[in-house]
Amino acid sequence: MSSRPKPSPGVGPSRPSSTTSTSTSAGRWRTAAGPARAFGISALERLESPSRAVAQARRLVTANGSSEPGLSARAIAVPGIPGAVGARKPGAWAGRDLVAHDVVWVDGPLVHELFALGLADRLRQADVLAAATAIHDRTAGAPPPQGRLSLNPSISRRG
Repeated sequence: MSSRPKPSPGVGPSRPSSTTSTSTSAGRWRTAAGPARAFGISALERLESPSRAVAQARRLVTANGSSEPGLSARAIAVPGIPGAVGARKPGAWAGRDLVAHDVVWVDGPLVHELFALGLADRLRQADVLAAATAIHDRTAGAPPPQGRLSLNPSISRRG
């Protein structure tokens, strides 16, 4: 029996395949299943204390929730995750309308972040918020991971 973890719900209908994306010479992202319509990452950071986690979350929100050249930013409500903050950043690249969504929340000494970037007509904010809520609901109150963790058990180090 395999001990592989179940894949996360991803980002709704825009979810890319589980294969690694690579950049082609044309600058377009592809997966083994074809053109990638979205890219997403869920990150978890364990800090020394809940107060440091709050400070780190504020830093992330300030950095990721501000406008950049070609991208405007606006705060979005994150219902279902107490204290969570989010940002939506629409823009354009290579003649295509893009949108990025960033959701950040704190659980004790843990900072969670879900970031998704994709084609504006395919990446729905509601799907990103649903994915963030699913992560929150699965992990809220869970004990923080101990030691150094890796997605690849063969290179995971403890302690």
